[in-house]
Amino acid sequence: MKPTVTVNNGKVGGCTGGGVTSGTFVSVSKFHEGTNCTILLQGKPSTNPPTGTIKTTWNNGKTSSGTVTLNSVSGQPTETHITGKVTSGLFSGKSLSATLSFAPKSGDCTSTPLKSVTFKLVNKLTIS
Repeated sequence: MKPTVTVNNGKVGGCTGGGVTSGTFVSVSKFHEGTNCTILLQGKPSTNPPTGTIKTTWNNGKTSSGTVTLNSVSGQPTETHITGKVTSGLFSGKSLSATLSFAPKSGDCTSTPLKSVTFKLVNKLTIS
């Protein structure tokens, strides 16, 4: 199975610099290789990690659009290190980086298929 990771109404806050303090985002990333719960929980880096797009609307009304890659974190099967590039709008040309932890809903990957997860920021989103 080659899943699609969709984030709607994601929130970033506590921002400093660039004239913004918070924003909301949507993102869609697709796996390029087949995967399942067993593979995901092994935490091995992928040779072809999922990639996609992100669009952020900042608290000042400006937007940023870009590309993202969801990289495995070696030895941390429930974390992903996101890297990317802002391709248009506010911060265009800058790189972005953040590490997220994720948790499946109770029972997912054990008694039912994985359908959704919750994300939490491990380190700050950096745009530089």
